[in-house]
Amino acid sequence: MQGAVSRLSPRLAQDLCQMVMMPTVARSESDRFSQQIQPDSLRTDTSVSADRMTLPSLWWTRDSLPNQVGRHRLVDAWFSYRIQGTDVQVVDIMINSQFWRALTLHQRYGILAQFGHTAQEFGYHLRFVQSNGYSARMIGLYACEASPSPPAGSPAVPPCLITVDTTRIAEIQRAMQTPATQTATGPSLGQAEAVPTALSTPQTAQTPAMTNDLVLP
Repeated sequence: MQGAVSRLSPRLAQDLCQMVMMPTVARSESDRFSQQIQPDSLRTDTSVSADRMTLPSLWWTRDSLPNQVGRHRLVDAWFSYRIQGTDVQVVDIMINSQFWRALTLHQRYGILAQFGHTAQEFGYHLRFVQSNGYSARMIGLYACEASPSPPAGSPAVPPCLITVDTTRIAEIQRAMQTPATQTATGPSLGQAEAVPTALSTPQTAQTPAMTNDLVLP
């Protein structure tokens, strides 16, 4: 079977390609990061406005984490931005390696889902990033397709790709680097057969299946 990524819509495939190929704010990539974001779009967890809501607002989500998963100590910082030349908005959450390593797979998925759902409500995709100060790597992705408002009484569960599998993320990044996938269209992304994922239908956008990466309603 071809990689389940091939079942993403062209729009979500496009956004995913932009996300995984985007540099981070780590020192080794900071120049490229600055060059690839929309001017004046960068916001951080310290960019608090005194007269209006600062978006995306992730402070409540961070502070609502239970003590056993590190609460605010798990999150070192976050950076939100728009990728230059696109309408793709992303928030990178810098995760403390010490506390992340202590979490179970279910806890990691649950925390990613919490932050990802909040970011999605503000129109952002989300990346969890670990940094050693010089270089960084992605340890979680939460990307959802924008969808029109559902009928009254219907749950809003747009197509999403959710994973905390670092091997899977690296495979997606390698797949995006091939000439066929750099165009970031749906059909060409589907040719990346080396990206194994599973499909499931979550009950809500906040409770993805814990053993699966790709979540499509």
